[in-house]
Amino acid sequence: MGKDLYPDLYFTKEQILLSEEETVLVANDLFSRAPPVSAITLRDRAFIQRCLLIAVDASEKAGMLFDLYSSAVSSVPKQSVKALVKSFAKKVAKRWFKAYLDDTPKYSAAGRAGLQYSQYATDWRSRVSMEDDSFLDNYVIG
Repeated sequence: MGKDLYPDLYFTKEQILLSEEETVLVANDLFSRAPPVSAITLRDRAFIQRCLLIAVDASEKAGMLFDLYSSAVSSVPKQSVKALVKSFAKKVAKRWFKAYLDDTPKYSAAGRAGLQYSQYATDWRSRVSMEDDSFLDNYVIG
């Protein structure tokens, strides 16, 4: 995630939905470390909320790639491209239908790994070990 693929993921104070406790839980799940709840700042909350949304988005993209791969691998060699595309479309429709039935954002190991091997993880490790949130970019508007 070298360049910023999510230029619009900035939040006003009212758009930050994670509490301090939730921020610690998500940070521990994504990066296996977090400062104590009492040390969580607004900048921390915006940073982890951004990471959570990126993990969910990366998981969805990875899921679609897995669907495409499984459609291609499970197809019979004599099967037409039209049948392969139809199989892929069914799998994607099923994935999106399930996503809209459940409001709880979920991320996969692929989504988590996308963050764990990015600059976000380095920034978060620096923030936690140095106990200074200035290591994080500020994703709070206003």
